[in-house]
Amino acid sequence: MQENKKLNDAGEYEVKRNLIINYLPQNLTERGLYNIFVPFGPIESVKVMRDSKSGYSYGFGFVNFDSEESATRAREFLNGFQVGNKRLKVSIARPPSEDIKGTNLFITNLPKNTTTNNIYEWFGRFGKIVQHNILVDKVTNEPRGVGFVRFEKRDEANEALKGLHGGFIPNGATNPIRVKIAEEHGKQKAAYLAGFKAGIHQKQTNIR
Repeated sequence: MQENKKLNDAGEYEVKRNLIINYLPQNLTERGLYNIFVPFGPIESVKVMRDSKSGYSYGFGFVNFDSEESATRAREFLNGFQVGNKRLKVSIARPPSEDIKGTNLFITNLPKNTTTNNIYEWFGRFGKIVQHNILVDKVTNEPRGVGFVRFEKRDEANEALKGLHGGFIPNGATNPIRVKIAEEHGKQKAAYLAGFKAGIHQKQTNIR
């Protein structure tokens, strides 16, 4: 198969049939992602990027078509497509950069009644939230008072950290929430790199 490649500003070849999809719902599976994109042409691989131990979705994935034409159609029709409470962002996958580093925040001292709406109210004013997760106890299913919020850009995460850490007390709470850069940002970057390479070099036969 003839690859459609273009030399980008970094002097690297980009494969224009390999797409990255951001703002995936936490519960979207690879089978679900495949079903959304397959009407636009044959697909070689689909991958939702997750933490290998917890299964936590990083909120993005890759779809690799067998032609640039199919990928272009998918981008045109599905960029902004509503899936659950998310609107997909579909673009050409490019080699990972430092921009992904430091975009994921770890929050503690969250009130036990914290909701998704609260997260968007408190953190959304600092930038675009790609993914969030309020952790619960696996045995009792009760909120643990901790969670993650991942922004699209590192600058947005930094602004949220400066604006909320130690100085913001939610209504009904007695202690301020604590915010720091999640230590797993290295895993996210590694996941991006793995997904990018897999999209170019591998064919995935089993889609869950």
